[in-house]
Amino acid sequence: MIDYLQTHGARVIGFNTIRDVSVTQNPVADEENELFEKIRKTENLVANCFVGTNYEDSMAPPPGSPQVGFADLKTDVSAGDGTATLRRYLISQTINPEDPQASRCEAENSFALYVAYTYFEQDNSSDIQIKSEETESGEETWQLGSHELPRWRRHYGGYQTIDDRGWQVVINYRNLDPGTIEAVGRTVS
Repeated sequence: MIDYLQTHGARVIGFNTIRDVSVTQNPVADEENELFEKIRKTENLVANCFVGTNYEDSMAPPPGSPQVGFADLKTDVSAGDGTATLRRYLISQTINPEDPQASRCEAENSFALYVAYTYFEQDNSSDIQIKSEETESGEETWQLGSHELPRWRRHYGGYQTIDDRGWQVVINYRNLDPGTIEAVGRTVS
């Protein structure tokens, strides 16, 4: 599949896999593995990993991946019925400085952010840069091209006890054309 996408001029290949058996962290053991070798040599490939809540829940990326982003989704528990709802999307996180080995996934930016950035980076007319800046009021913000993403802090609206160590955005489900979820993008089998 990677070869097929490359022959058709793929700007980026998002290799988002979910494995129920973790891969080894030893790249030497996987030198003969054709898939891992292909991943190592594909510069426009972005692989995923999962940070999880502890080392056992985490998932390492495929060995030798050129770019890696975490694919964890954080849910909010509703106050009334206790169900978990996906309302926010974490685009970056801070690695635990006290215990950097708390997870097999050491990615600081999300899988989706790396895929989008790699896509736009291939466009010579694009001047997309990801950078953190301090505004005149002293607040930190992320600059994605001409778009500014302010940093969420505790006590922000309804999020009084939010973990504010990473950058996150609210998912705007209402920004769809009338219809179903298919309005977001084309589905390819």
